[in-house]
Amino acid sequence: MSSTNTWFRVFLSLLVLLATGCAPVQDEGALGAHGQALSGAANGIDILVEPDPLNMVADEDTSTSVGFFVKNQGSVTVKINIQDLSRLPQVDLFADRDYELAPGEIARYLITGKCPKRSAGNVYVGLFLVTATARPNSVTVPQTATLQCFATGTGLAIELKPPVLSVRAKPWHPIDKKFKVKNTGGVRTSVRLVQPDHGPGTPIRFQQQGANYPLSPGDSKELQVNFDCTGFPPKRYSTTVDITAEGPPFGGFTPLHRQEIINLECIDGLPASCLDIFRARPSAQDGVYPIYPDPLAVPPVPIDVRCDMTRDGGGWTQVGNYPYQGAVAVPGWNSGEQVGSSFTNTSIPFKMSDAMIQTLKTTRYRVHGTATHCHNPETGDTAPCSVNTTLFWGDQCAYTSGGIAPGCGTAYFDLQLTRRPQASDSTACPWHFGLVSTICGVTGEMVTSHVGDFIAVGIPDTYIHAFTAVDGQDPSLDMWVR
Repeated sequence: MSSTNTWFRVFLSLLVLLATGCAPVQDEGALGAHGQALSGAANGIDILVEPDPLNMVADEDTSTSVGFFVKNQGSVTVKINIQDLSRLPQVDLFADRDYELAPGEIARYLITGKCPKRSAGNVYVGLFLVTATARPNSVTVPQTATLQCFATGTGLAIELKPPVLSVRAKPWHPIDKKFKVKNTGGVRTSVRLVQPDHGPGTPIRFQQQGANYPLSPGDSKELQVNFDCTGFPPKRYSTTVDITAEGPPFGGFTPLHRQEIINLECIDGLPASCLDIFRARPSAQDGVYPIYPDPLAVPPVPIDVRCDMTRDGGGWTQVGNYPYQGAVAVPGWNSGEQVGSSFTNTSIPFKMSDAMIQTLKTTRYRVHGTATHCHNPETGDTAPCSVNTTLFWGDQCAYTSGGIAPGCGTAYFDLQLTRRPQASDSTACPWHFGLVSTICGVTGEMVTSHVGDFIAVGIPDTYIHAFTAVDGQDPSLDMWVR
């Protein structure tokens, strides 16, 4: 560090003493020993102010802006207050409120530089005091901002719109937003963008990381930021995109640095179903995923489920599985309670509780049934058959394992609910429960719960069906919701 900068830091320290009556801590980082950041620490309070100093460049009669952040790297929650000691109209702090920061949190601030008319060659220096308070203790560090003014059309100048980008988002629902970099100077500029790493991962991602864009005077470039709260706890996140503008080679211009401040507030919204995951990740593949059926639980408890992301529009959660086990009942299948301890092993029977199924369903039920040996309606015996039936039910059905609710007997061949089998609500047998598509004694396409903890599946519009209670008949089904 040069002797000039050293004396300037000593001068800033004296100003801190006069303004606050407390001495800054004399550790290596307390006065910005590396020329990149200032920090202060005392009584559990430890803050980092970065970058320091802030450098701005603008043409006469124009404005520019730059951001800095204050990070609480101490062990106590602090309240951040910033005092403008210089009170220069040319170097103005934009701070609409004081921040209260828990340990590890970051606050972002914006400083605007305004070059007046006929100010070419002038340099304005603003001084600000950043105070972190956790009563009765406080720590104060200085922050400087320099504005250099050029004659119109001769210097490097870029403008960011908006200078601060703020977004609120839920997990599993990513959002893309854009901001613009404009060359407002008088020379051709090469703009490069880099997102600093302020921690182990961030839900804010800059799409054009590290890219270089040449901009002629007046040109602008629109840039995209992705906000994805998936996997991050609900709280406020912040980052910056460092923007470096360089003039023509051998032009004698010092590179210009700006920062786009980006804020994201992640709010509660864990994926409650496979449909939530599919909406956030349309390219997701079939497989096992964790979901949170009760996102209000403290803490939320995930369960692993099978997701069908590729058929019938995607986003289906498997809620029931009845593989053929022989002519034996599955205890509790009609009880409405959960059957089985896992919802991912398709080699054994399982079914979620009625309440869980109703919670996960938003628009549709889907059941797929198969069998190779069925009831022969002509002879009454068991005979080879080929059942491969898929049916859909609408959201008017509230699944009931031990009975049949309104709408649960109205099945369709298609997801759009336009083509129906012959079966109707009024002619279902009283011993058919759950999701039903039958005309009692005439057709038997689907019964997901049958009296005695059994099931039945069949060929649409026929009485060829397989029933688990009959030895030799081998129905199986899988049940899904979305």
